[in-house]
Amino acid sequence: MSIRRAILLGGLFSHALFAQPALPQPTIAVRLFEILHPQALELKLAEPAFRNFLANGLRSNNAEIAPARLHGGAGVAEPAAVSFGEALPVFVVRDAPGIARHTTKPIRVVRQGGRVQVLNDDFDSAPALADTITVATTSGQILAAVKYRNGKERFAARPYAGAFKIYVAGNELCIINLLAEEDYLAGVLAAELRQAPFAALQAQAVAARTYLLKNWRRHQQKGYQACDLTHCQRYAGSAGVDSTIQHAIASTAGEILTYKNLPIEIFYSSTCGGRTANDLDVWSSEFDHPYLISVSDSSRHMSYCAKSPHFRWQLRMKTDSLLQLWQQELGEPIVALGVSKRNSDGRVRELALMGQSLHLVSGEKFRAVVCRVLGWNSVKSTAFDLQLENNTYVFIGKGLGHGVGLCQFGAMGMARAGHSYQKILKHYFPKTMLQKYEHNLSSND
Repeated sequence: MSIRRAILLGGLFSHALFAQPALPQPTIAVRLFEILHPQALELKLAEPAFRNFLANGLRSNNAEIAPARLHGGAGVAEPAAVSFGEALPVFVVRDAPGIARHTTKPIRVVRQGGRVQVLNDDFDSAPALADTITVATTSGQILAAVKYRNGKERFAARPYAGAFKIYVAGNELCIINLLAEEDYLAGVLAAELRQAPFAALQAQAVAARTYLLKNWRRHQQKGYQACDLTHCQRYAGSAGVDSTIQHAIASTAGEILTYKNLPIEIFYSSTCGGRTANDLDVWSSEFDHPYLISVSDSSRHMSYCAKSPHFRWQLRMKTDSLLQLWQQELGEPIVALGVSKRNSDGRVRELALMGQSLHLVSGEKFRAVVCRVLGWNSVKSTAFDLQLENNTYVFIGKGLGHGVGLCQFGAMGMARAGHSYQKILKHYFPKTMLQKYEHNLSSND
């Protein structure tokens, strides 16, 4: 069975009196983990404010649209409801038995055991349960707002292109966004590199397209090709998508990075701090590619990523707090710690922690454990010096992220310096080639 047939489950809509939305080709299925464990989905028509939001792309009248991270971690509230609206006044809802229904009134989707139920004034008073429903609009845009049991909204009126497939997996409603490849890539660019110089957007478009192709089958058995988290690529619907982003995608249509005529492994991070990292140093033996090597991010005068707010940073943590953190992690008292080994690019490769025995911890694990307690990106990278001052550990660091591959702020700096997207990609991914990929993703088996 082709991927597209698996996604569409035999087709979305039957003929009816209303115009029938059609999914653009090829179709990408994106699992929305940011909408996590909702009790119900409330679908509503767009207010005038929502139409204004679509016009400016960044704000509604009452909320700023920003990427949300709702997965994992203590203190994250579960959403009580997700509201959907549309830019034109027709919803089309199809359930598994093959019935297409149309409405301009609010829709509520709830979980009943292991199935979903649609509640709406235009539908039956006791609608049948369905294993799966799909929701689309004649406008091709759906607005979503997530609400929580505590009454707060994580984000309001976020637009999504395409359609939604909703089903129950375990004890939660799962939401899959079905949309065209170009619309997905536009959402990735808006989430990853909003308001960047055009050549940097073009470079990010090629990187995002290459990542999608390289990882097309990563989640295939789960029924989707990508998720909306950094586990795949950040995707926040159509919020922030503008004509510049769309032009960056169109002007690089079909272009991917290859090595020996195959799509490359793509990595990118916010700020390298002046030099990117070797993939082999960061992930040990998991990756070892000749095009993911450490390169200087500097011109003769300054680093290309120097304008990043994360280019240089400091973190101060009381000695007792840091040692107690690692005592809890390792299960024994820790009395001292320090950097014991560095990579060739200067990043911390290993730290030594002294307790009843000597513990050697990788730089990436050290960063992850501290960030788990202090907050994500409190230790922004492993490119840091560690000093002890007056019972306080001082992290003096450079950059944000793992540092492998494309430096996003560096790409912006290169673009401002007049470099093309081809030059940017060649700089961060040496030994690769830019090639046109014309095969339809949705026809892959």
